[in-house]
Amino acid sequence: MNASAINTQIAAQVVDGGSIDNAIDALITAECLAGGKIDNAIDTLIEVQDHPNHHYLDVGYNQADLEAAITAASAGDVIHLPSGTCVCSTQLVIGKALTIVGSSTACILQGNIADYMISITTTNVIIKNLTIYNAHISNPSGITFSSESCSIEGCYIYSDITTGGNAIQFMSSYCKVINCRVYMGYMGIKLIGSNCQIISNVITHSKYGLGIYGNEHVISHNVFRFATLASVYLEADKCVVSNNILRATSVHGIHLSSGCNKNTCISNSTDIAITDSGTGNEIAHNVIGS
Repeated sequence: MNASAINTQIAAQVVDGGSIDNAIDALITAECLAGGKIDNAIDTLIEVQDHPNHHYLDVGYNQADLEAAITAASAGDVIHLPSGTCVCSTQLVIGKALTIVGSSTACILQGNIADYMISITTTNVIIKNLTIYNAHISNPSGITFSSESCSIEGCYIYSDITTGGNAIQFMSSYCKVINCRVYMGYMGIKLIGSNCQIISNVITHSKYGLGIYGNEHVISHNVFRFATLASVYLEADKCVVSNNILRATSVHGIHLSSGCNKNTCISNSTDIAITDSGTGNEIAHNVIGS
């Protein structure tokens, strides 16, 4: 049984309502009954994971082309986008575990809709090396992740308002934002869930650079600038906020609300006060006023 056949059978079983674990178990059993070895079956399954199919869109692609590529792809595949601008006039929904990667940040997805511009509805979606521009024109977030274990890496996210919506919103857990630049939004990034990581980003010109809810998030090595209310706002428990640089914030550098408990806020550099209205939070080794 080859990798393509296994991909097809796993997908068919999951679409029919079965779990991926049961699909894999059934395929291993079938391989063994056919005279194969369990090691060979497992090796083939690993090959499926390690060698995804790659789909390349042509220069000048539009939203319909991108949606067709998503429809044609299987879970685990990679869709490559070329440089240029693709205008999304309706919401782009990604409901498969895909990696969507731009050739560089000169690859632009431009929105102009009063809704989530991009909606991620399944686990293990990765967005890389894109510029996402005009992420929303109304209250919803530009990009919303409603499933676990997703990430956005090396992207430029440009919102166009600071009055209602958020540039990026995670409504789930175990998600990551790494090495991105986020501009504007009521909140540049809003976290709802647990165990998310916000690492090595530049977040500027929002009312709140980062809004943190839920628990056990890690916020580290980011630069926050020009937040009009707070660079980092916490209404969460057991989070770590460390080694961040916060500049040109009007009211609060870092604000821990009355609902915050057992957070750690250490080794940050901020030009305005850290305020703690919670209980049991550790505030230590921060540089304030530089």
